[in-house]
Amino acid sequence: MTILFLPAGVGIMERWNAISANIVPIILIIMGALVLNIVVIAVVVVFIKKHFEGDYEEVNRG
Repeated sequence: MTILFLPAGVGIMERWNAISANIVPIILIIMGALVLNIVVIAVVVVFIKKHFEGDYEEVNRG
């Protein structure tokens, strides 16, 4: 699994000068994307629960 992080780590080390000069915008974009994802997932879950809950047949197992 760690082999998957190696190219990303090398890329960060190679471009550190460009990244460090823009660290605040990068962090703000990451945090904004995180909040946007959480909000979208919450809206989708509420929509699905509101429109589809109870629309299935319950199977009595007993």
